[in-house]
Amino acid sequence: MGADGAIIVDPEVNDSTHELFSREGITVVTVGRVLGVSSEENTYWVDTDQHETTGELLEHLTKKGAKRIAVISAPLGPSYVQDSLEAYTQWCQKIGQEPLLRTLGGVNFEKETREATAALIEQDDPPDAIFCHLQPVGIEVLRLTLEKGLRVPDDMMLATMSDATGVNELEGLPSITGCNLNPDELGVRAVQLLNTVLDGEDPVSPNVLVPTEVIPRQSTNRK
Repeated sequence: MGADGAIIVDPEVNDSTHELFSREGITVVTVGRVLGVSSEENTYWVDTDQHETTGELLEHLTKKGAKRIAVISAPLGPSYVQDSLEAYTQWCQKIGQEPLLRTLGGVNFEKETREATAALIEQDDPPDAIFCHLQPVGIEVLRLTLEKGLRVPDDMMLATMSDATGVNELEGLPSITGCNLNPDELGVRAVQLLNTVLDGEDPVSPNVLVPTEVIPRQSTNRK
């Protein structure tokens, strides 16, 4: 294949590209873990602790007064989605809330997001906060929430797992609380890990966790 090594970002369950590279003897580092395979098959990875980060977001929303938190999930597959949903399920069990979960299929994000948001808002006992994995999804949730006449954050709070400053400069829209997942650091650490292995050296650890940070903004700034 003309490559000594490869980096795969957000691999899927039993990722076919990871399997192909491994079969060809090409060293692979993944950003996120490959689910559905043994640890021996997914030796080298760089990741963030999405379980812990989700818990921090849920705690932030709770401290701001949220009573019923819903999740609009990214399509299942990548480890970050599974880790986050596991944390949300555990949180729901802890406080005695039935999970309010809508999972997107990924065919038409805008249409699916608006349908999922409408279904949550229009139910008899709607949530007062929505957490999304993907920031573009969060923007559509925000737009539809405002179209429905709800105030953000007074009636509905909103937070996303990913974060990009530019998205929070959209004219006329409240800025969205997100998480700094340190993507640059993830990339640097993945390249460093791959180079270490390709140089024939033993890495300090085959697995690297990069810290994250919740960034509160207007969408959760409930007084």
